[in-house]
Order: sequence, then structure tokens, then C-alpha cells
Amino acid sequence: MSTRRYEQRTLIMLGVFSGGHCAFPGCPTFLGAMATAWDRAEHLAIIAHIEASSDNGPRANPALDRNDRDKYENLILLCPTHHDLIDKQGSTYTVAEIRGWKVAIEQWASRQRLDKIGSVDFAALSVVCDAIAASDEIESTAMVAVPPDDKVRKNGLGPRSVAMLKMGLTREPLVSAFLERMASTIDARFPTRLRAGFVREYDRLRSEEGATGDDLFFGLLSFAQSAVSQNDTDEVTAFELGAAALAVVSHLFHICEIFEAPDAPS
Repeated sequence: MSTRRYEQRTLIMLGVFSGGHCAFPGCPTFLGAMATAWDRAEHLAIIAHIEASSDNGPRANPALDRNDRDKYENLILLCPTHHDLIDKQGSTYTVAEIRGWKVAIEQWASRQRLDKIGSVDFAALSVVCDAIAASDEIESTAMVAVPPDDKVRKNGLGPRSVAMLKMGLTREPLVSAFLERMASTIDARFPTRLRAGFVREYDRLRSEEGATGDDLFFGLLSFAQSAVSQNDTDEVTAFELGAAALAVVSHLFHICEIFEAPDAPS
């Protein structure tokens, strides 16, 4: 995936919301290559501008502010073939049509997540959590759940984050049971090592990227998904592990292990 001038938050949103698939209608391409014995897994996505980056490019709109041309709203992920096609036939594929593709792929990816979240099991949770758990640990909080709406307001999360949180929280009891089993039968330190992995990324996103609110939520979700992407991850497995990653992030949000907790009532 090209990184030309794009903010990290933009790259994260493009990958998460598209489900890592080409948005061209009818294209089945999953925009990732599985790891091999010789090479790591790789992204194959190409970022396309809906309205051109330049004043004379395909679908150019000189009136569009230059600062807005590389923002999420004007970008879409495509496979190499369809990226070249829409740019070489810029009069055939219109701005309105391509914006429709963007909406369609995001709705499709949301349905896939909803379908896979119900089938998350201990095996998928193990893959995600094992990839993230640090070698050392950070002391856990009291692990007291708070009303999700209070924490959403405290952390400034928007509708997209809330919708995904609600989806992930449907598997919260399963994640709790998984971590309890890991702590009681495998490694008593596992939950705190898992927290350490997430807290370090949370702190990095805040300090290095200046992330807050939705950017923090999607940054952590992308981190969890990326942690397992170096495995032999095909299209089906990517959605399954993505759903498991969402369940884990949502669980840790719920019990105040990551993100700020609301102030206690006086």
C-alpha cells in the first residue's frame, strides 16, 4: 500500500473499513499476500484518488482543496489492475460511481465482520492474543466494567467506533472466559502480558501519532489485526482473525484495561 503523503489514520481507516478488498464491483481480489517460507506477508492494495490528486489528473477537481485530496473521504483501495483502469479511463468511471463503490465495499465488509463475529472461538482468540502478549507484564487495573456509553463519551468515540464496539462486545463473555482459562491453566501472567502489549501501542499512538478518540480505537484495532497478518492468512482467515481482534479490543475497552475510564461519581 502506497504511503505517499497519507496520514497514518487514513491508511488505517482505508484498510479496516474495506476489509482489505478491492472496491471495484465484482472484483474478488483480497489485497494481501500470504507469508511464505522466504518472504513476509505483504499488502497489495493501491490507493486511488476519487477526485484527482493533481489539477489535470483523472476526475480532476481544481476547486478541491489540496489538503483534502489525500484525505480518507477522497481515497479508495483497489487492486493494481483496477487502479490503472479507472485512471486510464478517467472519463468512463465517474466520481459519483466510484464513491458508490466505496460505500458498497464498506457495507459489504461490515456484513462480513458481523457474520464472522458470531463464530469467534478460543482458537481464533488464541492466535490474536498470542501475537500481542508481551514478554513482560503491566499491572492490571481493577478490571471493573463501566457503562459503555460513559466510556464512549469520555474517550470521544464517534458512530463508526461505537458500531464496531457494540459488535465486538457481543463476544465479550467469550473473551473473558478465554482469558480466565489461560490464566488458570497455562500462564497466570497472560492477561497482564496481553494488556502490556496493547498499552504500549496505545501509548505509542498517543505520543507519536497524536491519536485520540476514533483514531485511537481504529489504531488499536489495526494493530491487533496486523499482529496476526504475518501468519499464513488467507481471505477467510483474515476476516475470522479480524473479528477476533475486534472482540479482544472491545473486551479490554469494556473492562478499562485500555482507554480512559470515566471519572467516578462523587
